[in-house]
Amino acid sequence: MLTDHTLAHSPNDTFSSNGRNKTAGSPEVRKACQLQLGQLAAHLPLGLAWIVYQTPGRDRCELRLLRTETLPHLDPEILVYLESEIWLQPNLPPLELQLLAIASLPIYVCLLQEVSNEPCYLLLWSRSWLTTEQTQFVNQQAQLLSYWLSIDQELARQQGEIQLLEQVLQKAEHQLRNPLALISLHAENLRLGLPVGVLQDQAVMIRDTVSDLSSNLTELLHCSQHARLQLTPCNLRSLLRETLEGLRPWLDEKAITVEMPSQAPVVVVDRWQIKQVLTNLLHNAIHFSPKGAVITWEWRVAGQAVYVSIRDRGAGLSADDLRQAFTPYYSRRPGGTGMGLAIAHKIILDHRGTCWANNHSEGGAQFYFSLPLRQA
Repeated sequence: MLTDHTLAHSPNDTFSSNGRNKTAGSPEVRKACQLQLGQLAAHLPLGLAWIVYQTPGRDRCELRLLRTETLPHLDPEILVYLESEIWLQPNLPPLELQLLAIASLPIYVCLLQEVSNEPCYLLLWSRSWLTTEQTQFVNQQAQLLSYWLSIDQELARQQGEIQLLEQVLQKAEHQLRNPLALISLHAENLRLGLPVGVLQDQAVMIRDTVSDLSSNLTELLHCSQHARLQLTPCNLRSLLRETLEGLRPWLDEKAITVEMPSQAPVVVVDRWQIKQVLTNLLHNAIHFSPKGAVITWEWRVAGQAVYVSIRDRGAGLSADDLRQAFTPYYSRRPGGTGMGLAIAHKIILDHRGTCWANNHSEGGAQFYFSLPLRQA
């Protein structure tokens, strides 16, 4: 049986939220559903209304609105029958209000969507028959509800990907730590055995690079464990220029030019993690760019956020690429791990930003991310 907990709304309306898992669905989506039920109650002669929905990997949950003055008039047997869902027929037309033939009462259902073959629907028990205009109003509200439920599903999918990424990062730390220590030891032995000169300098570079990799690996692991971000004010252009220096040999080899605005905003971010985002996006752009091409960075401030984009002049993104670009292990690069964009995505999410991608109208792939100018 589903258990209820009541939420205060108004003297005449009562909301109740039911669910085997009380955390099912995001709070934002539950608030949106509550708002839409309130809109329906304000414009229609409703006695009872409820939404049943589900997201992948979660239990089903409900949100009900009950007009308290109609309580004495609601037949308990019909209410139990409605809760049983025996009446629920397959192949209901989506987003179209349907009248249910239940005891000649004005009871309606509207299929919002299906998730894992489970119907998500809006059920209305009206005190009178709805007019054509009222039916159209319900259909419009159903479209909004379906939109919010789609957001909830996407949020659940992203959270699942983040959990997978955290597991991968912890496994990678275990597998890489010992080899890095061995490389560092051999590099130091080479430094001690080589005469002063270019070869010794190269051994020092190897040792120091391994040390940086080890430190960055620790930071990345902490990132996966939700450690606090080490926030500092950073100039976005300066961060990008530092990142480009580390990739200079590859850029020179392919004769690639990188364009960016001359001015940039200051953002409060974890410096190392955002450099990792810039590095991963640049790796992708350089790999898919032809020789002699241009990679273009752009940014603009809107409200309390900065929106950043990087565009290459490669072949662009396929439909699968657009759908799975930030999915762990998905890669079109020979020998690619499929982790670069997934890690960048997680870092941006940890900074309370967003990532997305599309194809530029003049050719090439374009990746975007947003960052708040200040962190809460």
